[in-house]
Amino acid sequence: MQGERPEWGPLGTRHVDWKGQIQALVADGYKGAISLETHWAGPNGDKREASRICGWNLRGLVSG
Repeated sequence: MQGERPEWGPLGTRHVDWKGQIQALVADGYKGAISLETHWAGPNGDKREASRICGWNLRGLVSG
């Protein structure tokens, strides 16, 4: 948070334990899809690049 406003960033770089969340899904036997919705505007406001970066980060978390 930045004061009262959320401060968005690339998936895996903020305060959510995404790796732990994904590990919990695997431990529970989840076999479904994982989707991504990012609110981060990306570098220089490039939302397409933001999605690419977050997708890459998610792939690393899932396979790592």
